[in-house]
Amino acid sequence: MSLPDVRPQANLPQANLLSEFALATLSAFGLGLPIAVAIIWICS
Repeated sequence: MSLPDVRPQANLPQANLLSEFALATLSAFGLGLPIAVAIIWICS
């Protein structure tokens, strides 16, 4: 009984970099949007 190979995809660094960039962009947008809405709501 052999376990499946669960190593990270080291042969696709560009795809990994792209997914990391997309994750960073979405998380920054998800964190920044409520802050921006709160600032606009407080200032208006």
